[in-house]
Amino acid sequence: MNITSLSRLALLGAACIVAQSASADIMLNFAEKPSADSVVVSRVLISDLTAGPKTRNAPMVTDTISIQGLTATIPVTDEGDARYRIAMADAPAATRDYFIDFYTSPGDNIQVAVEAVDPMLYKVSGTPLMDGIAQINAALEPCEEQLMRIQNGQLPPTAFAEVAKTYDRILMDYIEANPTAPATVYAMISLDDEPFEKYYAQMNPALASTPLFPFLKADKERRDEQKILEAKKQALSTGTTPAPEFTLEDINGKQVSLADFRGKWLVLDFWGSWCIWCIKGFPELKKTYAQYDGKLEVIGIDCGDTKEAWKAAVAKYKLPWVNLYNPDKPGNLTQVYPVQGFPTKIIISPEGNIMNIFTGEVPEFYTRLAELIK
Repeated sequence: MNITSLSRLALLGAACIVAQSASADIMLNFAEKPSADSVVVSRVLISDLTAGPKTRNAPMVTDTISIQGLTATIPVTDEGDARYRIAMADAPAATRDYFIDFYTSPGDNIQVAVEAVDPMLYKVSGTPLMDGIAQINAALEPCEEQLMRIQNGQLPPTAFAEVAKTYDRILMDYIEANPTAPATVYAMISLDDEPFEKYYAQMNPALASTPLFPFLKADKERRDEQKILEAKKQALSTGTTPAPEFTLEDINGKQVSLADFRGKWLVLDFWGSWCIWCIKGFPELKKTYAQYDGKLEVIGIDCGDTKEAWKAAVAKYKLPWVNLYNPDKPGNLTQVYPVQGFPTKIIISPEGNIMNIFTGEVPEFYTRLAELIK
């Protein structure tokens, strides 16, 4: 298991068990009167969320629902399976700590018991899916606490492997005991790659009709694509494979080609203004760029931004190297090079060959660059 598998689990939300409503509504019940008199409710169909790579642009319906006393009643859409996200109208930040996430199908009866709103503490129940998620999350809670302690430095990084092993074992136990339960899909999505492949291959056909199955199918496709990219990455990182040529527009609208930089060590930095770790890596990359002045060129290749957002980010972070715009369209440079995540940094020799490919902001990139540039 790795951090990305944990983020897949976080994507699906948390839940616990309370009483079931008698009508096809979402009943929001507050333990005490909140400061706001309404909630903001957003919903998006799961079919839209999993329709393709443009999930960030999936159509979303947003309403403001008044709180009557300690209760708010929200209708469940009859358009299809959906993800709901609820936040207080006066929520201080659009972060996970301040919203409620859960899933519905047409006709579902959902109860949300809100214990606190700053941060949001809540319990969801009313359907086999949400009740199953509650069971899984309750079993995983000790692991989640240990993982948080590792991230905070309270436990050594060496403890991660054993916690991850326990984490996967809890998920596998649930899957084996509940082969047709809707929440089994939730558990499978959270598995590390090896057990995921095992359980996906032997999964019960009944799961194909459960609400979260489109997420599972999309996750399988993503993992398969990552395998292909990893194989391509290994094949290219031999020091003898020429880097694929390209020509892109720079910040001034000039067409710039990879061949223009032959004779220098080169780093291709695939990044986006939306990528936190890309931004965090800029100070160290700037220091390295200055250290090897005259020997090294860096080419920042923007990914996933509008041209306006790209130019604004280059200016905001004062990026001193060559910056190129990579249009978000089929066949762009992230499909030519094996970009598995962001940032991706690719070291290219003065002869134009790919030496190494690093995914994420990792110290190994700087160590390897120092070994190569002497």
